[in-house]
Amino acid sequence: MAAEADPDNPDGNWTKLLESGVFWRLLKDGLRKQGKIYAIAVVAMVVAALAAAASAWVMEGIVDAMTDTGNRARVNTVAAMVAGIFTVKGLASYIQSVYMKKAGNRIVAIQQERLYLKMVGQGVAFFDKNESSGLLMRVTNSAEAARAMLDLIVTSAVKDTLTLAGLIAVMFYQQPLLSLISLVIGPIAIIAIRVLLRKVRAIMENELSALSEIIKIVQETSGGIRIIKVFSLEDRMIGRMKGAIDQVEHRANSIARLESIASPLMETLSGFAIAAVVLISSVNLMGGEPTSPGQLMSFVTALLMAYEPAKRLSRVRVTLERLMARVRLMFEILDQPDVMLEAKDAKDLVAGPGEVRFENVSFGYGKKRP
Repeated sequence: MAAEADPDNPDGNWTKLLESGVFWRLLKDGLRKQGKIYAIAVVAMVVAALAAAASAWVMEGIVDAMTDTGNRARVNTVAAMVAGIFTVKGLASYIQSVYMKKAGNRIVAIQQERLYLKMVGQGVAFFDKNESSGLLMRVTNSAEAARAMLDLIVTSAVKDTLTLAGLIAVMFYQQPLLSLISLVIGPIAIIAIRVLLRKVRAIMENELSALSEIIKIVQETSGGIRIIKVFSLEDRMIGRMKGAIDQVEHRANSIARLESIASPLMETLSGFAIAAVVLISSVNLMGGEPTSPGQLMSFVTALLMAYEPAKRLSRVRVTLERLMARVRLMFEILDQPDVMLEAKDAKDLVAGPGEVRFENVSFGYGKKRP
């Protein structure tokens, strides 16, 4: 099983997680083998992020063009810009999605093949020590977790980060003072998210144990149903299954409550930020030009669009903690030394003639009986 998490020291656990090598090992291995595919996806992410920022910036032109409908050239230019920006964004998002899924599917296939080859190379003692339900969990669940973890890292590091940076740049371009006021709320959300990490790790690891127990009980029931029926063990097996299911349900509900806090928290803080923007935009604090409707609309659009990437980035650590628990289980198998090794001077077994001969063979029930 994975190492126990220390809920009182989330930063220390995160540091140990990185220093353990599992994080960097998965990242290096995945990017090295699927580097070209990920490179295409990353380029598409960069284009999509720039297009997202441009879609917020162009709102100023849209509002100004709508208030100046007599200038047909300006209206046509803005309309063409809007169509071009969203076309580029849609195309880039499509390319990103296709290539990220292609790379992810290949990673799952590679990890499942590696896990199976590693298990086949073990002796009988390995299978006596490890439950078949646990091995099944690692081959299927852990390989998918490796894929999801790489997808999350690449998407968060490139698309979400660049999109958020681009939208913040638009906000500062339109209204620097209002942008500063809005960003003050950000650290509050970050502190709240860090508090959630104190509980997620241990709950997730216990959930995996309970899931393995459910698979184990089902296998025991299927393989030993005759014994269960003969000795009337139905009630005992039902009790074990009910206990395991209740544990999974309880821990899943606990994780759901913790994960669900992030979105309402960000929505509430965003609401306060927008309310402050509306109130302050009508007040000329710096003695400069008043805010135009187009600038205010562009700023509010960028602020609202920044919510989604900011929300996803705020939940990255929580999600990584869940996935890392499964990835550790996978590497525990991959790091097992091979015991069924072929000798260096092994010789190929030459095929024989493929014949079976019986010479001087007789059979009888007795000396005088044929």
